[in-house]
Amino acid sequence: MDAPLANIVRARLLEKERRRDACPAGFDALATLTWKSPLKRKSIAGFLQVLSPSHMKLGALNPLGQPLVVLATDGRSFQMIDTLKREFFLGYLAVLARRLYFSPALLLGGWGDRLYGIPPTLTETSKILAADSPREFWIMTPLRDGELKAKEYALLSTESLQVRIRIITDNDERIIARIEYDDRQRQGICAQPTKLRITGLVRGAEINIALRDILAENAFTAEDFTLRRPR
Repeated sequence: MDAPLANIVRARLLEKERRRDACPAGFDALATLTWKSPLKRKSIAGFLQVLSPSHMKLGALNPLGQPLVVLATDGRSFQMIDTLKREFFLGYLAVLARRLYFSPALLLGGWGDRLYGIPPTLTETSKILAADSPREFWIMTPLRDGELKAKEYALLSTESLQVRIRIITDNDERIIARIEYDDRQRQGICAQPTKLRITGLVRGAEINIALRDILAENAFTAEDFTLRRPR
């Protein structure tokens, strides 16, 4: 992307970020999550709660709407409750990722914002790159935590500035996740996609998330994403 056009796009994005302060801090929704891999397929009906930029709570519900398993994270650590077995687990996401054969680099960046579907915040190291279509452009943001490095590429519409695709790569530019957004229920900077498709995962796995009954949420705090050990 040539420098003048990149500067215009950057100015629009910075303005969008200022207006984004008026967006809800997160959302609460009913969710159906489907995990597909060459070896198995599994669906979970439950809820998803998000607080920008990194807090997330995912729960599986029984047909009566009672929680079976709940997982909460702040982006670094996690807590999980199995209500049937009355078991409580906590630890670091990086350890859980390794046990599930995910790249730890996948944990860099804000998964709250990724599930929310809002544009990345521009940083001093962000770059605006041309896309194949003049109606789209990429924002590349380097991510780092100590020796762990990754990059996030977000494909945005030049007109709406809504994110259409996110791609996360490791330090060797290998894709470790690709997120596609679809079926936004309205226009505007706070529009929440109701369908997310996450591919490029380890062992050919794919995650599809369908959201409904979405409620914008400004009352969430970090405390709402802390689970209590069952007695």
